[in-house]
Amino acid sequence: MHNLGGKPEDHSTVLGSIHQSWIEFKNNLTAISSDGGLNDVIAGEEAAISAYQKALDGGDLSPEIASIILDHLHHLKASYKKFDDLNAEIS
Repeated sequence: MHNLGGKPEDHSTVLGSIHQSWIEFKNNLTAISSDGGLNDVIAGEEAAISAYQKALDGGDLSPEIASIILDHLHHLKASYKKFDDLNAEIS
């Protein structure tokens, strides 16, 4: 990021890592049930999608970084859809 003239923000990376770890923890150690676990995952995905979209809409990103963020957003939306579809199946 420095070579593109920007300063990386640590908090997004840290929050993203924590969110991913939390999802993996829940998937590996608990069964998805009516206790709201799946809803927590869906809410986390929605928050991540919103943050990525806000970064893109801000217009402050270089084209290279915007391309990376857009790719990540695409994967987040695909993941969200899978969780949302699973939620609809078990509801």
